[in-house]
Amino acid sequence: VIHEDHGLGILRGLESVPIGEVEGDAIRLEYSGESQRLVPVEEAHRLWRYGADEDAVTPDRLDGSSWQKRRGEIDRTIADTAGQLLA
Repeated sequence: VIHEDHGLGILRGLESVPIGEVEGDAIRLEYSGESQRLVPVEEAHRLWRYGADEDAVTPDRLDGSSWQKRRGEIDRTIADTAGQLLA
């Protein structure tokens, strides 16, 4: 999946986690270097499905630096394509 702030990660599952005095559900994502992030299900709208096999992609680093670079390349490609369409 792609998290809008952290980039490409691997969905590892859904789990219950304590939130104050109650239990809540969170989505576990794994990033480069086996870093992990729990995303509350209330923030699932910040995740997008990425249509590739797990072994065909390289997860981003959780600090977001590799995602910013990848996102910049995507933005440039979109801008180039848009320019070609206008021409």
